[in-house]
Amino acid sequence: MTPEKSQLLDEISDILIDCDLFKKFPAHDIRAVARYFGLSELEEGETVFSEGDIGAFMCIVGSGDISVLKSNLD
Repeated sequence: MTPEKSQLLDEISDILIDCDLFKKFPAHDIRAVARYFGLSELEEGETVFSEGDIGAFMCIVGSGDISVLKSNLD
């Protein structure tokens, strides 16, 4: 594994450890799960996904704010 890949896994693992969903996972399990995550930076106002999109990924907000807007009242 390259040093860059190892550093990225460390960074993702740290984010997951701080997430309530993963707090009870042992460190080695979090490191294994971290391989399935990536990091993205979004610009203000950028859309992550839209209502009705097929769910193919999971997002965790590591820092900043996000708004959830419901477009269909039904």
